[in-house]
Amino acid sequence: MRGHHHVCPWWLGYVIDNPIRRWIHPPKMLGEWVAAGMTVLDVGCGHGLFSLGMAKLIGPEGKVIALDMQERMLDVVRARADKADLDGRVDTRRAEAPGLGLDERVDFVLAFYVVHEVLDQEGLLRELAGALKPSARMLLAEPVIHWPRSHFDQQLRMAADLGLELLEEPRIRFSHAAVLRRRSDAPEGEPDHGPGE
Repeated sequence: MRGHHHVCPWWLGYVIDNPIRRWIHPPKMLGEWVAAGMTVLDVGCGHGLFSLGMAKLIGPEGKVIALDMQERMLDVVRARADKADLDGRVDTRRAEAPGLGLDERVDFVLAFYVVHEVLDQEGLLRELAGALKPSARMLLAEPVIHWPRSHFDQQLRMAADLGLELLEEPRIRFSHAAVLRRRSDAPEGEPDHGPGE
């Protein structure tokens, strides 16, 4: 997936996804942008904290595309979705470099604490912008602990150059966060199919 600075080890997902984290970042907070029947994308889904939360928000008619580079992460997501009777709503996919391999457009993209881990941040943001339906939103969030505001502002400038406009900067604990959408005058991008497609 566009190369990476550092990839969270699969086993660390158990540390990151715990009751304290679910209190700090409750998946239900996404209900402001995620509704029943939507197709949503969780980029760098890890153990599925937000994938499973969004699966509840979208209902049986919706779909969550849970995307990660590591099959071990996706194994955990599938097992947790099955245990929660949400497996029919969660479509796990492994991202293969250099692209995401998306072949459809979505109603919402969640890029939570993931873009900063990628070497080609502009390339990733371009693919995500191309995956957005005209009315879709993207929530971009990065951790304040090790990602300075100046770096986040640079990501927002990249997003603007790619035709994304800033709608709001919601308050999310310990995070820089922005909600983006494709400008009406922005050229239509094509979902990236990855190599050989």
